[in-house]
Amino acid sequence: MNLRSTGDKERDKRRIKTLYGTLISFHGRDRFSFHAFENGKGHLIDFPEDTTRIDAELLSRLKKLMGEENWLIEEIKFQ
Repeated sequence: MNLRSTGDKERDKRRIKTLYGTLISFHGRDRFSFHAFENGKGHLIDFPEDTTRIDAELLSRLKKLMGEENWLIEEIKFQ
C-alpha cells in the first residue's frame, strides 16, 4: 500500500493505524506492507508477523479508505 504524507503527522499516524487495524481485522494468510513517502524519501514498513485475508469486503473497505490507486495486490508464489 502506498502512503503519501498529508503534511499533518498526526493525521498520517491515524490513517496508518486505521489501515493497519482494518487489515488485521480480516484474519487470513496474506501478508501486507506499507510503502510510505515523505520528504522525497520512501520507507518500506513490513509486518512479518501480521497477516490479512484479501477478499471483496476488504478490497471495498480499502477503496473507501484510500481510493483505488493507492494500493496494489501482488501474488507471490513460493517454489
